[in-house]
Parts: sequence; C-alpha cells; structure tokens
Amino acid sequence: MTSRPGKLLAGACVLIGFASTAFGAELSHLEQVQQRIEAIRQAIQDEGGHWSAGPTSIARLTDEEKLVLLGARRHPGALRKARLRGGAPSALDWRDNPSYRIPVFGKPATSNFVSRVKHQGGCGSCWAFAVTGALESYWLRTGGDPEQADLSEQAVLSCSGAGSCKGGLPTTASDYLRDKGIPAESDMPYTATDAACPSLDQGARERIQRIGSWHAVPKTAADIKAALNQYGPLPTTMAVYEDFMTYESGVYHHVGLLSGRPLNPIDFWVKRLFRDLFKGLVQFKGYHAILIVGYDDSQQAFIVKNSWGSDDWGEDGFFRIAYSQLKNMVSFGEDTLAYVPPEEGPELSILNPDKSQPVSSPVTVSGNVSRPSDLQIKFDGEEFRTMGQGRFDGGWSQGAGNLSDGAHTVTVRARDATGGTTEEALQFQVGAPDEKP
Repeated sequence: MTSRPGKLLAGACVLIGFASTAFGAELSHLEQVQQRIEAIRQAIQDEGGHWSAGPTSIARLTDEEKLVLLGARRHPGALRKARLRGGAPSALDWRDNPSYRIPVFGKPATSNFVSRVKHQGGCGSCWAFAVTGALESYWLRTGGDPEQADLSEQAVLSCSGAGSCKGGLPTTASDYLRDKGIPAESDMPYTATDAACPSLDQGARERIQRIGSWHAVPKTAADIKAALNQYGPLPTTMAVYEDFMTYESGVYHHVGLLSGRPLNPIDFWVKRLFRDLFKGLVQFKGYHAILIVGYDDSQQAFIVKNSWGSDDWGEDGFFRIAYSQLKNMVSFGEDTLAYVPPEEGPELSILNPDKSQPVSSPVTVSGNVSRPSDLQIKFDGEEFRTMGQGRFDGGWSQGAGNLSDGAHTVTVRARDATGGTTEEALQFQVGAPDEKP
C-alpha cells in the first residue's frame, strides 16, 4: 500500500501535469494521453481498484478514432428470454474447458472453444465481430473442425442488413446468422469497409455456417453464468468510457473520476481545479459489443473477448470485468444473447454394409442423410475422420478399404449447417464367422 507521503507526491505530479495546461503550455497528443492515464491511475488507487491502466494502442488514438470503434446499438423493445437450467460451477473459461472436451472432425479431442482475437480496425463493426466470434465458438462446441473456425465478419457487415461501419444491432445480425449464415473468412475477407455484399461460388456456399436459434439472457450474474454453462460464449454489449480504453490487465471497474473519495488533499484540489478535464474523462463514449467467454467467482468477474487486437490492449485482447458493472453506468450485459443448437439433427441412416450376413473386403459404407451435412466416420472405436471434402445431401458413400475378417462396428456422425448433430452405428461381419467346434 502506498504511504501517505507517496500519495501526496503522486497527487502533486498529477497536479503539476495539469498545471502546464492551465498556464498555456502546449501539450502533444501523447503528452495529453499520458496526463489522462495518470488521472485514471490515481482514481483507481483512490478507489482501491484491482486493474492497471496504461498507454495502450487504443488509448493513443485520437478522440475521433476512439469513437469509431464503438458501434453497438441497443435493441429496441423486449426480447424473448432463454430457458436456463439453474446452478453453475464457481468458474468457467471456454478457452480451456476440459470438462467439455469433445472429438472433432478428424482431430483429437479439444477443450478450446474460443477462436482467436481479431481487430475490427477503423470501422464501428464491433457488433459484427461479437456475433461472428459467438458463431465460431458455437461451431467448435457442436463438433466443427477448429481449422475452419475462422468465419467472415465482412459477411455480417456487408450482407446482414444489421448495420454498417457506423454501428449495428447484434440482434438483427443474429437473425441473419440463423436465417442465412456466413461463409469462411477466406471466402469473404475482412476489409473494414461498407463493401457491397458479393455473390458466393458453390464452394463458399457449402462452407456457410448458421445457428439454430437465439434467445436473450436476463442481465443478472446468475443468469449469465447459467447461460455460459448451457450455451457457451455469449455476445453482449456495454457502455464505454475513457478509462476502459486504457485497460491493460486486472479486473476492470469504471472509476469515478469525479465522485471518487480522494485520500489526500492534493487529489481533492486537483479534481476541483481541473473539473472540466475530469468531466471529459468520464463522459459516455458509446456502446460496444463483445463476447463473454467465462467467469470466476473468486475474482467476482467475467472473462470477455474484445475485437481490438491482441498485441497492445488488455490481456492478449481479452479483459476481465467485475460483476458489479452489471448494475452501474457501464451497464455490462445488456442485450446478452445465447445461441441455441437445434433440438434434432439431420436424419441419418447407414444402409450398407449388410448387417444380416457376412460381407467381403474391400468394404464400402453408404447411406442417406436428410439435409446437407458434414459427415464423420470411424471404425471400431478409432478417432472420427472426415468423410469427403464437402457436404453430403441425400445419398453418401465412403470406402473403408480392406478390413480383417471378424466383427466390426462403423459409426457415422452428421452435422448440418446449423449445428444439429446425429450419430448412428452399425455392426457387421467381414468374412465367414468362426465356426464353433
């Protein structure tokens, strides 16, 4: 803890910095940035906060450039609420969730269900990044290939009708993810512009991913934690102020630069003399859309993925935010959405090999699937592997090669574009069964 002389000295340094402005000295942009950061740091200290502020890549932007980053719009009217199961563990992080470890297409079991942090650039498309990040996590949780978990924010920005680089509605964008879906990033790369919606070729259309449906989550810590456990990462919104843009690490809470309780007289007079500057620091900047990926009751905080890059803001592009920010001017957790898989997957049948009599090698497995689906296949408990390169629709067939004589089990899993999954198994005999003496 800083001693009283240390606090007086810190306050004096802040006062000297502000005084240079008051007496007409010209400050460079970066000097002004550092002045703001010192005021925020002092306020964090005065309020006993547990986070650090610094000259991040966002804090160094001009005021106009900062405002461009905040493009979330609030949904007008009431939303249909998700049906949530009660109870939740004391902590959850979808970036590392071994309790939900699952095998995926052709890959070993994974426990990482959060895609990489991206940067929205000079475009107010945070709303597109939040919903796309949620769909990427949805794709991973429903058995999608991690190597394909990079979907197109530009498709949401250009094609959904939910907004533009000047802002958009996550709810309308989520309607688009349900009704139309979006292709891979490689099919429609991000340009940070309001480009026209292009036509997609057949290959890109086969790579489109969708959600089953979406519901709203009530704005309470208990409901958000329950929804995280039940449905995975959740897009949401929050109000942003200057201090958030300086966030480096720790559990963020918005500091009351005007209403805090100064612990020494110099801090008190700094706030009195430079009240206009402090007003600028606490003014509402705009709404921001982000993705909640976990929480920790021991820290009383949510874990959140941002879209301001991973190099020079936050904890590798993520941040932690106190539960208390649900109930103050930050209004964290407004318009929180849960992406819900369909209750039933596609109809899947295995018609061959014939299970009623022995078959000979090489073996071919075939059947039907009721709607376009990615298929996985495994024999006798081995890891699933991808069947073919594209989606099957209707009849499907896969050569199994030469199998040894004896009993075998083939298991097929179908995943449609909405995340609906069905699994079927069939036992068959290769060669004549051994005769019992």
